[in-house]
Amino acid sequence: GCSCYSPWHSCEGAKPSGNACLAFNAHGGDGVFAQAVCGFLPDASGWTTLQSRLSQPGPWRSATEVSCPAGSTLTGCSCSSSWAACAGAKAVGNTCRAV
Repeated sequence: GCSCYSPWHSCEGAKPSGNACLAFNAHGGDGVFAQAVCGFLPDASGWTTLQSRLSQPGPWRSATEVSCPAGSTLTGCSCSSSWAACAGAKAVGNTCRAV
């Protein structure tokens, strides 16, 4: 998993990049920390990062989601927004839902 943490509420989101986790500081933010969950998985291969479609813009909370392909397992779920508009992300079965 890969996530962003900021005690100053400066997170725009986080996303995996290869074998690293990138956290994004909001414009004018006071700093963020990238948090990664790591482990050794024997014979693990074929890792894929998927991105959902853009949620609908507007003053209301609009969700978007993306699901892993059949035969694979969701191992992380996060939200990223260039406008610091993420309320959070939640894994539901093999689907990641961001609001």
